[in-house]
Amino acid sequence: MTFSERLSQLQSAVEALESEEIDLDSAVKKYGEAVKMGASLIKDIRTIDKKITILKKEADQLIEMDLS
Repeated sequence: MTFSERLSQLQSAVEALESEEIDLDSAVKKYGEAVKMGASLIKDIRTIDKKITILKKEADQLIEMDLS
């Protein structure tokens, strides 16, 4: 499942939780799903951030080499 798909599922879970028509059992289940999905998305964001940091350092090194 892609990042966008999981984000969409998280948004759907939040919308369901905000609904006044959801019963308690369903709300607890949706909350659990939302917590897991949120944790998964945060993990992905951290991984992406690390990759971007590495790519930026590599780009800076290449630019510095070209300027020398």
